[in-house]
Amino acid sequence: MRQSSGVYKLAFIGGGINSIAGYPHLLASQLDNKFKVVAGAFSTQQEINKQTGKAWEIDNIYDSWQDMVQKEKNNIDAVVILTPTPLHYEMITKLLDLNIPVICEKPLVLNPWNLDGLEEIENESGKKIYNILQLRHHPSIIALKNKFDQLPD
Repeated sequence: MRQSSGVYKLAFIGGGINSIAGYPHLLASQLDNKFKVVAGAFSTQQEINKQTGKAWEIDNIYDSWQDMVQKEKNNIDAVVILTPTPLHYEMITKLLDLNIPVICEKPLVLNPWNLDGLEEIENESGKKIYNILQLRHHPSIIALKNKFDQLPD
């Protein structure tokens, strides 16, 4: 990823205030002061989109992720994808085609055969896809893991 001013500038696709993924990702992005969310297409619902931008003090809010990417592509260092998994492949391929690095919540794609195509595009573009599981710190996920850990072998 390029770093424009000592801080990586991020744009979010999805993750509005009504989602489980958005706020934890926003918080995580601010933990070390190396990332700043500067733009978002947080929801397909205009009101949620506006409420998210206002609550998180983000001025550059877009009704569609395509518009956001076109207008912000020279102002951002990466895009964070926080949408339902079936939408990931299209978004990732478009972003890599525009040479924009991608941070994507797990699972990366629905179909394993899509991984070969993503790897090819990643290699051609020279940009990276960073796959994360932010919710591993969510209390319900931790509780579930603890239950599994207590099962007999």
